[in-house]
Amino acid sequence: MKTRNVAELHNKTTEVLREVSEGGYVIITSHGKAIAYIKKFQEEEIEDFIIENHPLIRESILNSYGEYVKSGGIDVEEVIKKIR
Repeated sequence: MKTRNVAELHNKTTEVLREVSEGGYVIITSHGKAIAYIKKFQEEEIEDFIIENHPLIRESILNSYGEYVKSGGIDVEEVIKKIR
């Protein structure tokens, strides 16, 4: 496990990113305390990452889920009819 402080990240960004690429992740510290980590990112993770983290998409999903719960869900028989 690699750990770098904020100053190292600032001054040696390319080196830190190379470490991430080779090792999977690097923990970033500030004043001796972990504040973040940088994780290796796979191309196939982009869509999931955007869906999980974009504030407007997240809000839309949460609102839709809330409406789904209020309405009592979806009747399984209706879903089966639509599929056929």
